[in-house]
Amino acid sequence: MKLDLINNAEHSLFHACSLFHSSQEDDPENKLYDDQDAIIYEQKGNKMTFALEGYHRPPQKYLSVISLLLLFQSLELLIKDALIDRFGESVIWKKTDYSINLSESIELYNKFSAIKLEKNILLEYKKHRNALEHFELKNTYNQILEIIKYLFCEIWILYKTTKSINIINHFQWDLWKDQEVPFHYTLIELLKDSKRIKSYLPVLIDRKNHGFCLDCGFQSVEDQTLICMVCNNENDFLI
Repeated sequence: MKLDLINNAEHSLFHACSLFHSSQEDDPENKLYDDQDAIIYEQKGNKMTFALEGYHRPPQKYLSVISLLLLFQSLELLIKDALIDRFGESVIWKKTDYSINLSESIELYNKFSAIKLEKNILLEYKKHRNALEHFELKNTYNQILEIIKYLFCEIWILYKTTKSINIINHFQWDLWKDQEVPFHYTLIELLKDSKRIKSYLPVLIDRKNHGFCLDCGFQSVEDQTLICMVCNNENDFLI
């Protein structure tokens, strides 16, 4: 098995998106989950009748945790890919077996990029990632969702600035299944009204874009093609 750096990043990103979409699915209404004790209860009517013993997977929303881990992996790989494009592969290696860390990668990237990565925010979020990888999960769902939204927007910006690719469009089709990916509109919801993207729109897209997209909430519909340059929407907009 082999994946080069960019395909490794995209593989993680694709499955992060797929898992996050699955995390939005509903669980059976007759089951209740105790987050503190990791126990599933069978429910009949309004009464919890008994606890199901042994390991049972937690609710669908817990897939968002795996999505967060994969998004972080993808982001770090994408930053390194941008550094290699700029400086050559030797820039990411400290020793033969050790590549530079996230903090060092961000510092190098920010030296040449028009849009700076927020080092302090990403390093703070990395603490949560490390806790998940090496110890335990102790976050609210809203905290996990906040980190996922931020990471996904950073990845969207990285693709746009380093590769001129819109990942909303990039991941629209699953060639193995020969069908549209199910998470297309879930990704648009992650981008929606991002303050990071909004503040950098003049840099990220052609200044001629001025129509308002009703899908993602940005002033980003190109006036000639009538396509949103953020989420690729072609139908719902105001000019």
